[in-house]
Amino acid sequence: MHEGMVKHLHSWVNRLLGPKELDQHLQRVPPNHSLQVYDKGISGFSRLTGNEHQQLGKQPLGCIANYVPPAVIRATQALLDFTYIVQYQSHSEDTLAYLEEALYDFHKDKDTFIKLKAWLGSFNFPKVHSLLHYVRAIKAFSTTDSYNTESTERLHIDMVKDAY
Repeated sequence: MHEGMVKHLHSWVNRLLGPKELDQHLQRVPPNHSLQVYDKGISGFSRLTGNEHQQLGKQPLGCIANYVPPAVIRATQALLDFTYIVQYQSHSEDTLAYLEEALYDFHKDKDTFIKLKAWLGSFNFPKVHSLLHYVRAIKAFSTTDSYNTESTERLHIDMVKDAY
């Protein structure tokens, strides 16, 4: 999920604020045991790891608050809510209702990213479409554990480095 929609969300926030402004916001994040601090920002990174995407997924609301229209904040919060709720190890009817509500809220306000030119395409692409199927998949299979690709990504990294 972090490599998917959070990656897109990060690029939208980057376009809304601009790389320099986003770096300044990330540099001002107070030290916290659960957040990575980016003293030099992130605009100099050529690529982000899965862990860095995960860390950045915890920070966009703080970066955009008071700088973007309320619809962007609502869409961002809804997408982040969806991202974190879907990762629960078990679900109830209540958590599935929260998941559906978060997805509905995201779809209700997502076009604001297009209006502000943070996203230049349409939202008709596979990663957004796949969000529609999570609740049904959870009901059918009880969990999203098998949706996680971190272990195979780690294995791939280790195998590539060992080859050299």
